[in-house]
Amino acid sequence: MAALVLALAWGCTPVPTEVMTDDPSPTTAVESSTGSGPLPTTSTTDAPATGEGTTAPPADTTGSSGPDPDTGSTGSTSTDGETTGPPPPCVPLLAEVLYRVNGNDDRYEWVRLYNPCDDLVDLGDFSLGWGGDYYTYGVTDLSGTIDPGGCLLVGGSTSSGSNGDPVYDLVIDFEPDLQNSGPIADAVGLFEGLADDIDSSSIPVDAVIYGTANSSGLLGSSGTAVAPQVGESADNQSLRRTTLGESWEVATIPTPNECPTL
Repeated sequence: MAALVLALAWGCTPVPTEVMTDDPSPTTAVESSTGSGPLPTTSTTDAPATGEGTTAPPADTTGSSGPDPDTGSTGSTSTDGETTGPPPPCVPLLAEVLYRVNGNDDRYEWVRLYNPCDDLVDLGDFSLGWGGDYYTYGVTDLSGTIDPGGCLLVGGSTSSGSNGDPVYDLVIDFEPDLQNSGPIADAVGLFEGLADDIDSSSIPVDAVIYGTANSSGLLGSSGTAVAPQVGESADNQSLRRTTLGESWEVATIPTPNECPTL
């Protein structure tokens, strides 16, 4: 203190001195511009490293998820927690069925198929089954292709006014004949795969169940027994689909050679 007083008395400016602290971070006292003492110092803290030359990515807020470790699915997860994925594949549909004429039905029956897809459908991947107590009462493999928005008529081989004068694309005699229904419903089902693989537990990709009551528990495309979509037809009439859904009607005038857009 005596030295400071002496220095001031002679008009000298004191030399700043380095201040040592116990803090491991080095700090240096800085003389203020007013000469009233050292300015406060600011210390900095190093952020944790995230890897050489990289920056930590922001948190994922999109709700997407990686592949499922068990199934390999790459579907995404929506905000409500439900997992979504690609839409189911498009398949052909049953569009119209004639199973009864006045007299013997043999070789008069037919099924019209419709392709609602954007791409050509190969019917070699599909088969028909009908019944009865089960779809295994009668089965047959299919063949040929259907253009987008097109139809294919399978059955025959007889063509007359009684069954709508059909022009067949694929001639198959349904043997045994399609069932004529009644109080106990019958059905025609379209299956993915070979006819030999259809059994009592097979689920059709599409089906029309017709009659009064599905007492046999025939399965629909949902995998459960469903109520008939339409009643039974009279002689020389057909069952005709009216929408892409489950809406069917009894058509008094069969239309085997038409292909309306559903």
